[in-house]
Amino acid sequence: MFKLCLALCVVATFATEAPVISLELDSSIRKLNTRSHYKAENKAKATGQGYTHECPANDAKASSRCKLPKASAYDHHDKLDGTDIKRTVMRVEMGPKGSKSTTCKSSEKDTCVCKDTESTRSHKCDKFIDFKSRGTYAVDYKLCDRSGNCAEDVVFAVILDDKIAPKFNFGKVSRKFTQECRKGSMTIPMPYVYDNVDTPAQIRSTLRINGNKSMKQYLRSYKVSTTYRYTINDFAGIFGKNSKVQGNTAVTTRVFTVKDTLRPLIAKPTLKNVECKKGKIYTVPTTTCSDKCDDTKSVKVDAIAATKVTTTEVTYNCKDRAGHSAYPVRTNVKIVDTTPPAIKVNMAYNTYKSSGTWDGQIFTHHGGSIHQGFAPNGKHRDQRPIFSCGDTCCATKSIVETHGWVKSCSDHTKAHWSEIKPGTYYHKFTCTDCNKLTTHGCRTVVNVDKHVPIITVLDGKDANVPARPTLQKINTVEATHDKNYVDGGATCSDMVDGVISQDVDISGDVVNMAKTGTYKITYKCCDVAGNCAKPAQRDVRVVDTTCPTCKLNTATPSHVIREASFAYKDSGATCTDSLDGSKKVVASGKKVDPELTGKYFITYSATDKAGNSNTKKASSKKCGNTLVRSVTVKDTLKPVIALHFAGKKIHESAAADKGVNNQRNPAQDKFMAQASSVNGWIIGAAASLVAGVALMAVGAKKTAVSVPV
Repeated sequence: MFKLCLALCVVATFATEAPVISLELDSSIRKLNTRSHYKAENKAKATGQGYTHECPANDAKASSRCKLPKASAYDHHDKLDGTDIKRTVMRVEMGPKGSKSTTCKSSEKDTCVCKDTESTRSHKCDKFIDFKSRGTYAVDYKLCDRSGNCAEDVVFAVILDDKIAPKFNFGKVSRKFTQECRKGSMTIPMPYVYDNVDTPAQIRSTLRINGNKSMKQYLRSYKVSTTYRYTINDFAGIFGKNSKVQGNTAVTTRVFTVKDTLRPLIAKPTLKNVECKKGKIYTVPTTTCSDKCDDTKSVKVDAIAATKVTTTEVTYNCKDRAGHSAYPVRTNVKIVDTTPPAIKVNMAYNTYKSSGTWDGQIFTHHGGSIHQGFAPNGKHRDQRPIFSCGDTCCATKSIVETHGWVKSCSDHTKAHWSEIKPGTYYHKFTCTDCNKLTTHGCRTVVNVDKHVPIITVLDGKDANVPARPTLQKINTVEATHDKNYVDGGATCSDMVDGVISQDVDISGDVVNMAKTGTYKITYKCCDVAGNCAKPAQRDVRVVDTTCPTCKLNTATPSHVIREASFAYKDSGATCTDSLDGSKKVVASGKKVDPELTGKYFITYSATDKAGNSNTKKASSKKCGNTLVRSVTVKDTLKPVIALHFAGKKIHESAAADKGVNNQRNPAQDKFMAQASSVNGWIIGAAASLVAGVALMAVGAKKTAVSVPV
């Protein structure tokens, strides 16, 4: 607060007729106090009139409150009023260094002379009192009448005092200032300051915190509170509340609290795709956990298996020393397979030899069909190239191996392999792993006709032919006069030219079917490329294995029964051979004896020039057409009994039966010339009875049995 001090001093002249100056003082005017350091008050005291008009400096109402007193004049002779009073305003004391400068200085006091405040002059004297600044002003009133008699000067003091301390303005900073824990330190915030008289820039130079112009606070503490004391003073000096110090002083405190309330932060890691590999354990990269209060630390997660294509979620977690947990960071680790499978193909095998005979073996290229042919061990042979697949991620058994013919190694359009068409072919091999990645290999296959054609001898079977393809055939044919030899021929085939049987060249012996022996026939064949097959040969053996055939002459049956004692004449047989013609017949067996009853066998045989007989072959095997006639001699005629007495036939039994061949019984003619009588027979009979002798007719026939030979 500022003071406006008004000291009223009346200076009287000894002239009785000097004018008089009177001032109207309001209630704010007081007696001078004892603050002798105010020069204006001292000057006022010297006049004997000690009055002070006190007013706060830089008060919005200071100019109205601290108006100069209204002065009036009186003279017993002249008619005077307040306008005749001359007022001089001068600053006799300024505030301390830094306060506003005065408007009127003592050296300028004459220029400050003005009329009464009610004067209509535009420049009023009270404008020279700077109510915004501290200071002491002395107002001197002078009055002289027209006769030159001057009234005693009236002087009073106007003191503008300042008893208001500066103010702090912390703005949005609360009384209990809280700062988040973090690394490093910070300068304690300083408040804004202002004063009713001095400018902020002037008083800020006096602002102190704990006695220092500035202070730093260490912020890396989990929880700490520090009280700071702020002080500031203005430059009121003797015009202040306590004139013994520099000026008015303001003091305040603020509590600054440092604490950790924030969670740590996990940096989201940038994870690359991981290549799959059998047996691989992948160590997931670490990331960082940062905290404003703590040191940055690394965060890791457990290792994962990278043995198959998959996506695995991993979670990073961390805590700071204050126990705050970071928000978990979840991310995916992708196990991928970008490595195609490896393929192994024996690329050295790049020439294909057309299927055909080659030293008795037949080969085929991998991907074609296995042709009929035999390796030395008797099994089919397939010249299959080495072809295998492998992969770093997938199991070998899960890899799909495929192959096929394509147009070229750069154009994988499907094509076809032709074993019979020479040219360049391309065989693509493909490995496809379990993740559908593929690798291709390509082999160039040159199909060149370098094999000889194949000759097949037709109708050539023999027990002596080995059980493998052969170029030699043996044919055995039966000799004959009735037929000509017709050769079965041979076929010739080539993988390129196809069937070229028309190009088979046949040479060798002319087979004579009527002449036994071995005849050789040779077959030759060459293809268009000039590859000639190894000559094939057929051995034609003309043999005579046909037995002569025999048949009985006439219609005589093969089984003959003859009556004993009758003569037998055999009709014989005729034998012929298909090659030799009529052959001599040989009859064998026991000769038929008609006087000897029994069974006789006559065998008829013939032998050709080759030694074949109708009874047996040259190999001693039965021919199967042996001709045998059986002759049975029987005695079927009855004997005849004749009785003779005295040299004369007296009786003869009947003999009218016929033999097996309808022969007449010749016994009936035996006793025809002899006489006979009944008496004689009776006598004979009687004699026989007496004598006890039975008379029988006894024939002269024998019995014989023959066995066929």
